[in-house]
Amino acid sequence: MDNHLNIFQAYHGGNLDSPDRINRLEDNLTRAFIITLKYLQEYNEEKFRDYLKKIKNNFIQISGSKHLSFDLQNMTGEKALKRVQKSKNKWVLLISRDPYTFEWNDNYKILFNKLESIIDPKDGATKEFHKKQRDNLLKQLKNSFDKNEDLSSLGISSKEVSSVYTLLHGCRPDAWIYDDSASAASPLSVLVEAKVGNNQFSPSQIYRHLSGELGYNLGAKAEKFDPKRIVSITWMDIVKYFDELKINQETIIGEILRQFKEYITMSGEILDLRKLNDNYDEDFAKSQFDLFLNKLDEKIKLADLPLLARKCRRKTQLWDIYGLRGKDGKPMENPNFTIGFDQTSVGCSLTANKKRKFLLNDTVRNFLQNIATNSDYEPRQRYRYCLQTNRLIDWKNGQQQGDKYQAFSFFVNFAEKQWQGIESINDLIEINSTCMKKGGQEQMLVWNVDWVDSSKAEDDTRETPLRSANLDLFDNPDKLLEQIVDFFKELYPALLEMHNIE
Repeated sequence: MDNHLNIFQAYHGGNLDSPDRINRLEDNLTRAFIITLKYLQEYNEEKFRDYLKKIKNNFIQISGSKHLSFDLQNMTGEKALKRVQKSKNKWVLLISRDPYTFEWNDNYKILFNKLESIIDPKDGATKEFHKKQRDNLLKQLKNSFDKNEDLSSLGISSKEVSSVYTLLHGCRPDAWIYDDSASAASPLSVLVEAKVGNNQFSPSQIYRHLSGELGYNLGAKAEKFDPKRIVSITWMDIVKYFDELKINQETIIGEILRQFKEYITMSGEILDLRKLNDNYDEDFAKSQFDLFLNKLDEKIKLADLPLLARKCRRKTQLWDIYGLRGKDGKPMENPNFTIGFDQTSVGCSLTANKKRKFLLNDTVRNFLQNIATNSDYEPRQRYRYCLQTNRLIDWKNGQQQGDKYQAFSFFVNFAEKQWQGIESINDLIEINSTCMKKGGQEQMLVWNVDWVDSSKAEDDTRETPLRSANLDLFDNPDKLLEQIVDFFKELYPALLEMHNIE
């Protein structure tokens, strides 16, 4: 189905390109969640209550009116807001890609005090001064976001930048779920705040929701708010709990739930490489690549690769690098592991410039010999060696990005018979040395999995099952991630050997 026919998709749906667009995407995802909950309640009250209980092990106690009410951002009813602010049954629901634990310490308190005066500048002589402070901080936050760097002067991590940026534009919750019954002494109230991508909640933003007039209006008492009433779940949890309700897919609510799950996937919070394989779309690929890297980071943490770090570059193109962590904590780029998506494949490589001459490295040479002597067609088909030089068109001094053309290219596909056997690797080293003298600069040992025609991949009569193997990896991305980590682990010693680490 065309993404724009999804009932939750908006023409200005937001993305991960800037803090403003992130805020728009968070609003839209929260809106989709609240609408889905609303229709679930109308379809089946019992299943709706079961869903709320799943969120935090029976934590929600519903009393008063039969139906709960929903609202987005600023609560529209002033009387209802006053009731929930006086209630003792207050909760905060945090939704994000990764689980989050809220804590409030002296460092966060110091930061919040710095921010508070410029969030809502008061009338008087200092108002203009605080407005200028706010505008200056917004520029700093945008700059940190663009560079994907911490704002170290204020102790704001790169993952919190978007959250603090939103805080400076005011502080209204993303949504509310509440009991609107006037007769309830302590009506249920759930304040909802959402994050997307790798963006993380800022304690200052959460504290503002607890203390501010548009939230629970607790003032200084917010510091004593019970942290057990701040519940963190992931977008994956949100979808999983809906699936566990086992709603009949033939019903209207069943279709709403299906489209909600599709929308969360389209927004990059659920990994679905099979959908990307069947219909490669640049915007969808961008959101999927961000999540793919997030999951790859988790796999790498579990592997024995202690010095490997990701650059976390802005995704103007869908690639990133993992290098050995230098003295400054940042990954060194030559050589490195490169990971990327494009319209033909998902792949990774060991990449270096010609000064490294990594074909002469013992680890790399042994690795290539194992490929060249492997009798299994599938592994050999995935590997190739490339030597290339790319030049910028209309280059000017200091330019690093722009349109490029390929000035030199030499590559070997190890699936071809002439590159099988140990002797072929010796030939490759000799040819490669000549090509370097003729202009080759960037060396890459590449492992990739091509997107495939699903109809051919599912045809059991074909002699070579490579397409089926590829499709299996896209259907089971954990397997794909594990194979990439295996590639990193096998060539990690080469990365160490080619660096002069003091």
